[in-house]
Amino acid sequence: MKQGISFTMPVKIDIDFSTVEKIEFIFKRTKNRMDDEIKVAIYPGDAVRKEGENVILIPWSREETYDFPTGTAFYMDTRITLKGSDESPETNIIQLKMNPTL
Repeated sequence: MKQGISFTMPVKIDIDFSTVEKIEFIFKRTKNRMDDEIKVAIYPGDAVRKEGENVILIPWSREETYDFPTGTAFYMDTRITLKGSDESPETNIIQLKMNPTL
């Protein structure tokens, strides 16, 4: 990811979307659950599904990219809420890196 640009981040999720109530995408500077969330995107909502695919498009503004230091790792966690269920599928925490811009 590159600082200073507006873009849409595609995230592929292998799930039957007819079973999904919502998906939260949480971005933090560390893997510590006590740290503040720096960015949150929710499907359906500000994040949308790419038509006909199992891909969610997460919008990023130019300003949001500057909330993460360049050259260091930051993390995305995903929380899936299924329709009519108290259980959530387990997902991996993804490590990302913000690249500088000139």
